Amino acid sequence: MSRAVELRDVVKTYDLGGGFKVEALRGVSLQVEKGELLSIMGPSGCGKSTLLNMIGGLDNPTSGRVIVGGIDITDMNEENLASFRLERIGFVFQSFNLVPTLTSLENVELPMILAEKLSSKEATERATDLLRLVGLGKRLHHRPSQLSGGETQRVAIARALANEPSIIIGDEPTGNLSSEASSKIMRFIQHLNRTLNQTFILVTHNPSIAHASQRMVYMSDGQIIKKPAPLSETPSKEVLLKERRELTLAELEWLRKSIRNLEELRTGTRPDLYKQSMMEYALRWALLKQSIRELGLEV
Repeated sequence: MSRAVELRDVVKTYDLGGGFKVEALRGVSLQVEKGELLSIMGPSGCGKSTLLNMIGGLDNPTSGRVIVGGIDITDMNEENLASFRLERIGFVFQSFNLVPTLTSLENVELPMILAEKLSSKEATERATDLLRLVGLGKRLHHRPSQLSGGETQRVAIARALANEPSIIIGDEPTGNLSSEASSKIMRFIQHLNRTLNQTFILVTHNPSIAHASQRMVYMSDGQIIKKPAPLSETPSKEVLLKERRELTLAELEWLRKSIRNLEELRTGTRPDLYKQSMMEYALRWALLKQSIRELGLEV
């Protein structure tokens, strides 16, 4: 099989200003073969969506190379990336991203109209064929609000196929669906993968969706790892005791400062509000004293 995607030591760092930076990807290398059905798993914030953005030409890496279908898109300008996305990448998102005022047929026609490679008649014929392919031949003129979640996602998949992309990428494509609808969508993706040799790269939190793929890749902290990150272990009693002591002392310091601030502002505070606040602080102090005694703290 020829290679659909190749990432070479891809780094993506977001500069948030004020000296704050987020390293979303930390030297990711990945190869995806043509016709492969790949799932990417990992906890929220580990870099999965950023990785898809690199492959889909939605963002540029800070360093490293991104090669899709034999084309190095790393240094492409936005105009060229827009053409690349339109012609070579199909997108399927969790929120469907269909135009609500357009029918199923019109939503699938839209990317073909934008690409300007087919006549209006040809675009309509192809859109009709694609909707029949996804089992929606009787829903051509229904708008998204008139479809079920599973049907809406199938329209999104038909739209993703419109310009015969080399790759379809999906960011939680079954995330908003019921378990039954998710399973149906995944079986449909498997069918397209087998019969059309269509390459799919999916991000998912759903283990059953990932296990239905040909290959799974795991991510953690902006890197691809060999095995899923282990579940966090229960801390020892010593660690829990230390944390409780630190939190209790922090709460005590916060309470002292709050009482001090209230006393400084007493002359400008209504007597009833001052009294109510002091009663609340007294209650918190009583609760804290109990913790202080239990922990043997000296304050």
